[in-house]
Amino acid sequence: MINATCVLDAKSLLGEGPLWDVGEQRLYWVDIKRRLIHRSDPATGEDRTWSTPEDIGSLAVREQGGLLVALKSGFHFYNLETGRIHNRRVFIEVSRSDGATVDSEGFVWLALWDGWRVVRYDPAGIVHQSVKLPIRRPTCPMFGGSSFEIIYVTSASFGLSDQELKEQPLAGGLFAFEPGVSGLPEMRFKG
Repeated sequence: MINATCVLDAKSLLGEGPLWDVGEQRLYWVDIKRRLIHRSDPATGEDRTWSTPEDIGSLAVREQGGLLVALKSGFHFYNLETGRIHNRRVFIEVSRSDGATVDSEGFVWLALWDGWRVVRYDPAGIVHQSVKLPIRRPTCPMFGGSSFEIIYVTSASFGLSDQELKEQPLAGGLFAFEPGVSGLPEMRFKG
């Protein structure tokens, strides 16, 4: 049995979009409802945040520095020195997305909202593995670590009742586990 541990009790309302940056060896992710960008350093435990002016769904690290962020109004460049969004333009409109990542064997890892787990599906869509989590609302998995041997999973506390929050004190936390298979590096946005 694989056990996941909470590596950051972030108390996110809606944690999503984890992205491992190979160069920095840090994990970027967002809290959609708190309108925050997180940059977590597993080596030190530091978690730095930046605010956004509206709900943020996902991000990509830019090769030229900074981030490309998907806000409610569209895709924008985000400068981490200044916290400013520039070159505003709509790149694509998406009504809703699900959190998933792909491993080096071509299997898909999917966080099941209200499902208490992350599930690994083979290329034919058949469940190959399931990792139970101590929280109801996992939101997105992402491989990280020096050899992409760790899966980080964001989660949400958004919409949970007071009783559910008592039963799930780590809801909104960042979780990690070693799945026994490696992931792939994310490409940097070239724009």
